[in-house]
Amino acid sequence: MRTPLVGTMRLGSWGAHLAPRAVADFLAACADAGVCDVDLANIYGDSTTNRLVGAAFALRPELRARLRLIAKVGIVLAEAGSSGPGDYRYDSSVAGLQRAIAASFTDLGVERIDVLMLHRMDFLTSATQLAELLQPMLTDGRIGAFGVSNATPLQVDLLASQLPVSAHQFELSVMQSCALFDGTHAHSQRHGFDIMAWSPLGGGAALDPQAVSSPQWQPTLVRLCDEHGLTPAQLLLRWVHSVPGTRAVLGTQRIERVIEACHAAAQPLPHTDWYALLEAARGVRLP
Repeated sequence: MRTPLVGTMRLGSWGAHLAPRAVADFLAACADAGVCDVDLANIYGDSTTNRLVGAAFALRPELRARLRLIAKVGIVLAEAGSSGPGDYRYDSSVAGLQRAIAASFTDLGVERIDVLMLHRMDFLTSATQLAELLQPMLTDGRIGAFGVSNATPLQVDLLASQLPVSAHQFELSVMQSCALFDGTHAHSQRHGFDIMAWSPLGGGAALDPQAVSSPQWQPTLVRLCDEHGLTPAQLLLRWVHSVPGTRAVLGTQRIERVIEACHAAAQPLPHTDWYALLEAARGVRLP
């Protein structure tokens, strides 16, 4: 079974405002449930969530060895006094990544990051310079593997010409299925990447009857939930996990939801039901 990943974006100030002890307890419970991959980014919680997770590790030092850390870098938030809190830019320059990676190690309080990912593609990035920076860290084990997030197939190929790429994270849900149609998922599958789907519930829109314009959606969702004995969230996570090689990044802070997600991921949807959901979400029949 491909287990989902536990996301950290909403653990801190961007969501649940958990204390370090609660984060430690939650991550330990996730590990107990077999969900050991933790999705991180240095910008989450206005650049405080990595420190929150690091504080949890300080409370439970044994926890680090039970988890696989997937840390994203490459986005820089606006500095104080700039035009707004939502402002950001991409920066995968050598100097920018050196700062971001060093801060990630320090904030998390770890000596190794299992997978380092570029959060977004910096159009000014030199793949050669990136390789010169990261290859020594891959060689000495400070970074276990390298991956990308939200990249096009050609961008991935450019980076892969200089560095081994092992993972790709991008948006995928029944409500946002572009990656299946534009070749992004097929490219990742072809190269055997660990495929991670963020926002697998469409940011919650798929669970809101008022947010979906397709008249087929709600009847189809209710019918298939009844037939499979799943909640709507479980059904939609099973839809994502039915796509070959794909795992969902969970946004919950509740361990019971994590366990429910593992149950959902345990088996795929039948072809007819998977396509019924896709067509109901799109509101049109497939060509």
